[in-house]
Amino acid sequence: MSAVRETFSVRDRVVLAAAELFMKQGFSNTAVKEISIESGVSENAIYYEMKTKEAIIAELIGYVIEHQREITHEILQPITDDKLLCYCFEKVLQLYIAETNENIRELYTTVYSIPKTWDYIKEVNAEALKYVFGDRFPEFDFKDFYELEIASGGIMRGYLTVPCNMYFTKKQKVKRYIETTLRVFHIDDETINSTLHFLFQFDFSKIAQEKVDNLYNYFEKRIYQKNGH
Repeated sequence: MSAVRETFSVRDRVVLAAAELFMKQGFSNTAVKEISIESGVSENAIYYEMKTKEAIIAELIGYVIEHQREITHEILQPITDDKLLCYCFEKVLQLYIAETNENIRELYTTVYSIPKTWDYIKEVNAEALKYVFGDRFPEFDFKDFYELEIASGGIMRGYLTVPCNMYFTKKQKVKRYIETTLRVFHIDDETINSTLHFLFQFDFSKIAQEKVDNLYNYFEKRIYQKNGH
C-alpha cells in the first residue's frame, strides 16, 4: 500500500481494495479476508466500519453511476443535448459494460439485487427520469417517477443478467431494451426507431472496453480527490 493510501479513512481504503478484487475475481469469489489483506485493514475493523460485504458495493455504486454519466457527457456533448438520447446512450453503455466480462456483470446484477443499492438506484434514476420525461408528464412528481423506475430498473436488471450470444446479439439486446423501456414512458414507435438509429452509429463495444479498462483508475482518482490529494 502506498504511503498516500495509508492516510485514507478505513472506509476508503476498504472500498478501493474491494473494487480491485471485485473486478479481478468477482464479488462472490472475494472474501472479506482478502479485502483485509489488500487494504491493510483488519477483518474486525472492516466489519465494524462496513458491517457487510454488500455494504462495500453500496459505496461503489455512486462512483459507477458518476463514471457512466461523465462518459456520456464527454461523448455526446459535441453532438447533441437531447435529454432522451443522452439517457438512452447511458443505459446502452451500461448494457455493453456488463458484456465486457462476467465479473463486471456480477457487480451490476448484485447492485440491482441488494435492497440497499437497489433503493439507491431507484432514487437516483427517478431523478433522472423526472429530468428526461418531466415535460411529457407535467402532472407527475418524484413519487410517480420512482414508481416507474421500479419497472424500468427491473427491465434493465433482466437484460443485464442474460449474456449475449450468437442468437441474442448485443444489437438485439439494445433494440429490445430500448423498445420495452421507452414504451413504459409512452414513447411512439417513430421516436423509438430514430433513437435506435442514433445509438447504432456508436461503437459501444470499444467505448465500454476502454472504460472498463479505466474503471479502477477512476475509482482511485475519485477517492484520492475525496481525500484531498
